[in-house]
Amino acid sequence: MTFNARENPYRILVVERDPVLRIMLAGTLQLSGHIVVTAEDTPTPLDLLDRAMFDLAIVDVYANRPVTSAAVRTLRRAFPRLPVIVTCAGFADGGLDVADALGVAAALPKPLLPDQICETVDHLLDRHVENWTLIGAEIAAPDHRATRH
Repeated sequence: MTFNARENPYRILVVERDPVLRIMLAGTLQLSGHIVVTAEDTPTPLDLLDRAMFDLAIVDVYANRPVTSAAVRTLRRAFPRLPVIVTCAGFADGGLDVADALGVAAALPKPLLPDQICETVDHLLDRHVENWTLIGAEIAAPDHRATRH
């Protein structure tokens, strides 16, 4: 399945403490046709997700800060169908262990490259839509967006 964001934009939540990187991520995703909402710290995303529906979240996890890992786990429990990408400057091994430990769809090491971000987002959104297509009728979801369960 090939996705064209300009015809059907996805809503992406970007949580990044560094303002320059937050702007770069938002700009890159907006140029790809997505609708982007940004937040600078982790308590805010849960508030935002309670008020709006998102198709994917990108969350910066601070190295050696348990509060951000706890926030990601809370996010995953509250919104189990929401694909989450975590980013961090301190990932050894490319973040695979962190992704497994936090139960997220992907982990990207910093520095982030625009092509890497777009490829990962497109791959996860394509897979997410396919999964909803397969089970959508069963759960009677009106569209592909993640909902709280």
